[in-house]
Amino acid sequence: MDIGAKIRRIRERAEVPACVLAQRAHISPSYLCDIEHGRRRATCDVVACISRVLGRSDLLEDCLLECPVYREWVRHRDVRKVA
Repeated sequence: MDIGAKIRRIRERAEVPACVLAQRAHISPSYLCDIEHGRRRATCDVVACISRVLGRSDLLEDCLLECPVYREWVRHRDVRKVA
């Protein structure tokens, strides 16, 4: 599941209206809608704000895991732990 769909699922389960989440995360409602529907990618800064509002730190981790550079860093870190 992409980060936008996950944000929408969590927001809906928490019964937080999109306009309220957008206001508290300091983004426009249309930007949030585009993120949730996969039309735009959210920056990690925006995901961090949304994470704080929803009380879900796992959203930021998911955002980082979508970044190829971060995934490569984690992979190398994990290989060194095993060695």
